[in-house]
Amino acid sequence: MKPILFFLSFFLLVQPGFAQTLRLAVYRYADNPRTQNLEPLAAHLQTKLGVPVTVESKASVHDLIGAMQAGEVDIAFISTFGYLLLQAGKTPHPMQPVAALVAPHAINNYKTAIVSRKGSGITHLTDLFTLGAGKRMAFVATGSTSGNLVPRLLLNGIGIGDADTHFSSIHYAGTHAKAISALLSGSADVAAMGSAEWESLDTVQKNSLQLLSLSPEIPLGPVLLKTELEERLQQKIRAELLDLHQSNAAALQAIKDAWTEAKQATHFVPVGEAYYTPFLQQLGTETQVATILIKFIR
Repeated sequence: MKPILFFLSFFLLVQPGFAQTLRLAVYRYADNPRTQNLEPLAAHLQTKLGVPVTVESKASVHDLIGAMQAGEVDIAFISTFGYLLLQAGKTPHPMQPVAALVAPHAINNYKTAIVSRKGSGITHLTDLFTLGAGKRMAFVATGSTSGNLVPRLLLNGIGIGDADTHFSSIHYAGTHAKAISALLSGSADVAAMGSAEWESLDTVQKNSLQLLSLSPEIPLGPVLLKTELEERLQQKIRAELLDLHQSNAAALQAIKDAWTEAKQATHFVPVGEAYYTPFLQQLGTETQVATILIKFIR
């Protein structure tokens, strides 16, 4: 009996994927590390897969990218911009997109709003090309999709290829709320942020500002899996994500609560490397997108 037990123990230990602790990672936003939001999913996966699952939060999108490039992450929740930076970088990585949340019936779910302060002389987006040299521009954060990548693509579409040199100053506010607060306080003339912050303003606040542009709907960021995981394990993780809205609605809700843009999402859908291409093609050529991505690769 002992030889049999020894053989079974050894067999389990050497099986790739299933005999390891899965490392689930995310990135911090403002004062929320998002670990509590992902712990219900970790517990769900641990029960379904029979494998320990840990949750770790990185300080930024760029720190999460670095950890994935170093092979330190098995499952990652990352922003759309973060994924595009990962793919555009020259550093090899073992991650692939497998799923993303969608909000198929939502209206104005996840867009970029570019807004100016009334009295700044900016009443249309194209005014930024001719008058932007004397204006102060606020973005959200270097790793923000709706607060950095998409507004830069929108600005590129009106001829502003390098926002950092076009405006009199560039400021990263840190959060979407702080970006619009910079306008309201008069410390910025123009700001870009997720449209939810614009929509949350009351009438008095909106009347002091001017909405210049709303982007198309932005697809939500992907869940990435490490390709070095055993294939059967990858398939099981993917299946659990795609079925989460039915099998564990509470875990799905916890994930949605971690991202404002995910509030209206209903479920995960399978995605691949080309998932974000149709969206990017609405905002610029492949070369134009690449030029902006390169600026933020570390």
